[in-house]
Amino acid sequence: MSAAQKSLQTPEGRRTGERFLAAGSSPRGCGWVHYRMARPGAQDPQWKSTYVERFRAPNGQIYLVGSGAYTSRMEKAFAVDEVEAAAALIAKQGRAAFAALRDPKGRFIFHDTYVFVDNTAGVELVNPAFPALEGTNLSANRDSTGTFYVRDYIRLATSKGSGWIQYLWPRPSNPGTPVTKLTYVREVKTPQGETLVVGSGVYAQPSR
Repeated sequence: MSAAQKSLQTPEGRRTGERFLAAGSSPRGCGWVHYRMARPGAQDPQWKSTYVERFRAPNGQIYLVGSGAYTSRMEKAFAVDEVEAAAALIAKQGRAAFAALRDPKGRFIFHDTYVFVDNTAGVELVNPAFPALEGTNLSANRDSTGTFYVRDYIRLATSKGSGWIQYLWPRPSNPGTPVTKLTYVREVKTPQGETLVVGSGVYAQPSR
């Protein structure tokens, strides 16, 4: 990838070139990158999800190949990827990683998707979509069906390591209307020995 390609970024400041390179340079050699871009012939940017993969040509040269789709549909695999990446960052940096999770131009915020972090007592430590919740103990919170969702996902993550849970929660774009959300959570330990729960989810109802 050339220097010009590495410096590619969207008008809102998302560093897509760096993200493509990071995905291709990862141990897996592949990954998804989410950003806003106008369709060919259009002016208004839309969310685009691009998959890139590293490969070696017969002459030994390393390339990145990718293809993307303009879509408002979120996949469960996207949530898993973001949680795993966030957990790896926290396992390396501890709470210093929280700034990256809150960065509106970074990888962890796209569409209506974001990463949140709780401690095992139920205190919300990171929530870029609903920042007023940060520092609040949510362990007694129930959704409209009576589900103690925070208690449930903390128990799931700390007992099984990771898993999926369903409950009602609003989209950031429509905070007054809870809808069905499927959330992937996993346990992670910081370098200081603190146990945290990281999560991200997809909404069952399509956005409008």
